Amino acid sequence: MRLGWKQNYEIGIPTIDEQHKGLLQLINDLLSHENLPHTKKEIVKYSELHFATEERFMTITKFPILTQHQLQHESFLKQIILFAEQLESGNTQVFTNLLQFLKNWYITHIGGTDRDYKDYFLAHRNELLKVKHNEKE
Repeated sequence: MRLGWKQNYEIGIPTIDEQHKGLLQLINDLLSHENLPHTKKEIVKYSELHFATEERFMTITKFPILTQHQLQHESFLKQIILFAEQLESGNTQVFTNLLQFLKNWYITHIGGTDRDYKDYFLAHRNELLKVKHNEKE
């Protein structure tokens, strides 16, 4: 069963929303068994990129619960790396657990926990858009 983008996942910061959609696509690629070896690696790399972006924005805006959010990101990365290592070693039974973990995480973290910073980021939207604009120069 593929996961669909829902309006309530939207944060209102284009960079974050696009990255969330990218993660959703990678999860759906795994769910449909498309290009599994590449997708497993890509999900780790893309998650690291996304978490770095979120945490950078949180640092810039002095988000008050940055540390708690970073711990959630670290926990997620450790878990998917463990799943990837188990799959690489031939434990294919863990694939179902990986899929369930990713689906649950996406729904609860992006659809829930990330909502904690939505209003905060939107209040600092101009500041974040300047950062994004300066990166293009």
